[in-house]
Amino acid sequence: MFIKVIFQVSMIKCSQDSLVINIEIKKKIKTISKDNVIKKGHKIEDFNKYILKNPNTNIVEMDTIIGKFKDNKYIMTLYFRKSKLMLMFIIKKYKSSEVYKVFNKIRNLIGYNLYKIMFEVILTDNGWEFSKPEDIEFNHETGEKLINVFYTEPYSSWQKGRIERNHEFIRYIIPKGISFDNLTNY
Repeated sequence: MFIKVIFQVSMIKCSQDSLVINIEIKKKIKTISKDNVIKKGHKIEDFNKYILKNPNTNIVEMDTIIGKFKDNKYIMTLYFRKSKLMLMFIIKKYKSSEVYKVFNKIRNLIGYNLYKIMFEVILTDNGWEFSKPEDIEFNHETGEKLINVFYTEPYSSWQKGRIERNHEFIRYIIPKGISFDNLTNY
């Protein structure tokens, strides 16, 4: 829960020897972050606890690369820490349904058992496209939880630094400012 405090600062008296500042609190607003509800059990602290209990876990870092800001497409990347393999998919911008489609295609290709092994843990950021972890965590026919999705803290790209480093290499080939709208998956 956040408490948002809005205040106004004004100087009342100012001289060479002293400064008096009046702070008037305008409003206190209590808000509950939607992200907190979605991310309960999916935070970086939960990831760290899971890894302590399961040290040989397969960890996949997930992120997106943006071309031009006005583009309608992103490149979604999946980096497998153990094998250092990276997969890339073109998806529509800000669409969690696109992420679902990619994972659904992967599940159908490799089967549920291999999916559970390969994608045991996914570590990602707080992007809109990743805002529905249940879409990729569960078998929607049986309700069985297959994998675990965890989120890094905001502005903490170092928590998934391997994929961020690979993004630097991708930028050698596709520099910033190049449009992704003409790219395809095939």
